[in-house]
Amino acid sequence: MAEAGRTFSEVVGSAGYLEVIPPMFEHVEVFQRLGEATDVVRKEMYSFEDKGGRTIALRPEQTASVVRAFAEHRPALPYKAWYAGPNFRYERAQKGPVPAVRTGGRRGSRTD
Repeated sequence: MAEAGRTFSEVVGSAGYLEVIPPMFEHVEVFQRLGEATDVVRKEMYSFEDKGGRTIALRPEQTASVVRAFAEHRPALPYKAWYAGPNFRYERAQKGPVPAVRTGGRRGSRTD
């Protein structure tokens, strides 16, 4: 799997994509924007309240975090980004560790 990750990184890097590393933890509102009715938000997200009273989630997916970062930082256009890493979703107990699925993706924006 590590070799596949390196190959992916090399291919998208050579195409001008910049690596974005989304945070493992996000404010739950970032994922609620996906829609209150989605299974991810209603049933599959690990969330908790931090010491400041904010509701934080262990990321169930990465696209929302990448879009949030783009909106906050307003990079120059055209913009091409790639990301990869584990996502965490609650699923019915099975043998083995907590479900962590490794995913990757790429996103781009041509105009503002």
